[in-house]
Amino acid sequence: MTAFPKRPVAAIPVLAGFALLCLALPWRAAAEEVSAWTVEIRDGAVHPESAGTLRATEGNTVEVTWTVDEEILLHLHGYNVALRAGPDAPAVMRFEAHTAGRFPVEGHGYSHGDAILLYIEVWPR
Repeated sequence: MTAFPKRPVAAIPVLAGFALLCLALPWRAAAEEVSAWTVEIRDGAVHPESAGTLRATEGNTVEVTWTVDEEILLHLHGYNVALRAGPDAPAVMRFEAHTAGRFPVEGHGYSHGDAILLYIEVWPR
């Protein structure tokens, strides 16, 4: 015979003295899992060089903080996320990784020309 864990039971009054018993289940908010990186674009190159591919897990929140030396439009293909970044302050690209795959981040309008800067890989859970 299987033993059930002891949990508090709450009684909720329903219609003239009858009670509906319900099992009070513990409730916890799911902890948000964040995959975060800081990437710098300087003189047309991504720094650190190891940032060529960022890896996250499906279901996580992805957060990439960008610092750039001039105005640029960053476009994450596949998720259709766009972010304008400038040299005055870091810019944060944040999205929910809902689809697995390999997605390029392309820079548009940069003096060194439009180019794929890095890839974000989202692995299935």
